[in-house]
Amino acid sequence: MSDFNKKNRIQQIQNALIEIANGNFYYQLEISELNDELDTLAMTVNMTLEEIKTRFIYDGFANVNESYMQLVQMYFVLNIQDQIILYNIGIKKILGYSRIELKDVTFSALLNKPSQKIWQNFLKKSNSKKNPYKEKDLLLVFRTKIGMVIKINCLIGRHFDVKNDRDIFLITAVEIAKRSKKRKLRLQQKVRRRGQKAISNVANNLKPKVHLSTQDISKIRSVHQYLLTHLEQQTPSLVDLAHMAGTNEHKLKVGFKKMYGETVFRFLLQERLRRASILIQHSDLPLKEIAYLVGFKSIPHFSRSFKEKFGYTPRSFRKANFSNSSSNSK
Repeated sequence: MSDFNKKNRIQQIQNALIEIANGNFYYQLEISELNDELDTLAMTVNMTLEEIKTRFIYDGFANVNESYMQLVQMYFVLNIQDQIILYNIGIKKILGYSRIELKDVTFSALLNKPSQKIWQNFLKKSNSKKNPYKEKDLLLVFRTKIGMVIKINCLIGRHFDVKNDRDIFLITAVEIAKRSKKRKLRLQQKVRRRGQKAISNVANNLKPKVHLSTQDISKIRSVHQYLLTHLEQQTPSLVDLAHMAGTNEHKLKVGFKKMYGETVFRFLLQERLRRASILIQHSDLPLKEIAYLVGFKSIPHFSRSFKEKFGYTPRSFRKANFSNSSSNSK
């Protein structure tokens, strides 16, 4: 490996750390096939980013003044020839490209090679006469101007532009982003303008169905932490979890869902699958061992649940991610 390439990889790691410090967790680093100390560091950074993003999704809503929220960050309008017609300013913020750099650029050019193949297959299917796609979710990997990558779920819809008598594609890309203080202030002012009734409605929506004291919240969080640190163990019943935390079953059941958005056991399943997906992507552990490490006692149950969540079997998911990593390093 040349000194330039090594220097470039170190610079990308530095850029990722700077973005983390600035509160942006949507970037990732490409992994080479060298399997050296820089690859190890890059994989550690990527795993850390996955963990941070997930924590904000699960925990951010518990604070009504939270700083992070789920937003539509980027959108594109394309013609059926893949040419970008319109886009929003989020492109500049996230990918780093200027208007001049995006002039006469195709959407494919913004993707890494594996995602370009996925996108071309979508275009082919969308333009076919037999069962064409009208709307579809695609997980695409974008390349930034400074060489990092962002894996984003995109909703792609095909629409008819009446004014210009043509078909177009509308693509919205959703990611976690930091809410600025100015935006927060504008939202607060907007609520005030809508009057006291709107404020009351918001307050009512935020009220839990049961009263949770500070002690109750602390106890429920202890259950949440217990689940995260004991994924591989057989899960106690809801009654036993409540007794362990020093609360009652009803308060744990209702309070947990209010605080974390899911039931105790739904959260546990999602966390096991999420942790498994990270291990599949960033380790060479056998799939059977990964299943047991995250708490699945049945391999068929693990495989079935994983496919329901991610659309891939664990084996196909590893193969797809290996293909992405290999292509990115070329």
